[in-house]
Amino acid sequence: VSGTIENVNIDSDDDRNDGVDDHGEFIRSSIILERRHHAPGATGAVLALALCHSVTPILEADGTLTYQASSPDEMALVKFAAEIGLKLLSRDTHSMTLLSPTGDSLQYQILHEFPFSSDRKRMGIVVKEVSGGTITFFCKGADSVMGA
Repeated sequence: VSGTIENVNIDSDDDRNDGVDDHGEFIRSSIILERRHHAPGATGAVLALALCHSVTPILEADGTLTYQASSPDEMALVKFAAEIGLKLLSRDTHSMTLLSPTGDSLQYQILHEFPFSSDRKRMGIVVKEVSGGTITFFCKGADSVMGA
């Protein structure tokens, strides 16, 4: 997986987490802290991974959640976001729902999607947080176009 996320700062008031353990505990704690303090940083970076994609979650008959994606890279990023605390629960053409590390359901309205194209080497999505009304544009792509 190659791409760019710039200006990511992880600031935490929690002295217990001075590194990342095998389960991403530092990042999980930072997401909870930053969400509470309304700060950017890890929350924004992980939200970008959890929201900027075209992955569809599938609830299997046995209750397990699997993902369907056109790209293995996209699936890996969504699974990573889920592992560190922002799990994609549902998605259709108009909305997405994530499960936060605290167990809260985060609902987003999809306002516009800019699908990946090999010419642009990037994709983007404009979402509106249903609870707060915040509108955000997330974009991801190849290093060669994101840094230009």
